[in-house]
Amino acid sequence: MAEHIHRNWRITTQTTDKGFIFCCQRLRQDGSVEPAAKAYGYFQNEAEAILAGMVWIDRQQLPDHLDGLLFDNEEPEG
Repeated sequence: MAEHIHRNWRITTQTTDKGFIFCCQRLRQDGSVEPAAKAYGYFQNEAEAILAGMVWIDRQQLPDHLDGLLFDNEEPEG
């Protein structure tokens, strides 16, 4: 599992049987995170997952060249 801070968001990754998943959570002023995750996606490697999280934060969409699946405001199945 990796963690990356981008703007006022925390991006974390973890491995699943479907690939790497990213989770974006907004950081509060006190350093804690909001309990609800904002997006998830499945990717072939951890670097792609973090990049996709950063692009999602900036543009609210995934980059065109990545093949991940995006789930807004819901837990992924599995």
